[in-house]
Amino acid sequence: PEPVEFSRGGGKSIADMLSKMSEDDSKKYLEQMKLDTPDLLNEVKKYYLLFDDVIAMPDNIASAFWGSPDIEDLDVMAMALAELDLETVQKLQDYLPGKKAAMFTPKTEEDNVSKREIEEAKGQIKSILQKKIDSGEMKIEDVLATPEVEE
Repeated sequence: PEPVEFSRGGGKSIADMLSKMSEDDSKKYLEQMKLDTPDLLNEVKKYYLLFDDVIAMPDNIASAFWGSPDIEDLDVMAMALAELDLETVQKLQDYLPGKKAAMFTPKTEEDNVSKREIEEAKGQIKSILQKKIDSGEMKIEDVLATPEVEE
């Protein structure tokens, strides 16, 4: 038999692996990577987004994403945002077009939403964003850009 070529794969293969993990596990993995191999982390971030990255998008990108017709199911959006503070949820709701914003109902503690349901909803939102990135409609660099702070 011939020798097998072994490849470590780099950022793309690690991003693929992370996408199969839960959001919490991915976050822990990336935190450790930040300490051990920051260069590899930068490479992985070219291909992989945490839900936190989706929430922290710069305003111009966030308004284009959350206001897009691709976010059809407001219940999925509400579910994905269930763990966030009211101020952040309100900010994201403000990006929705008029009728959608009026129809959006944030989840509250009384709604008794399971962790699994929240994780699934976050995954659906991230996959909508990933499709926009893959199609070239949005750039991952823009999504990850740190919002400029006005002085």
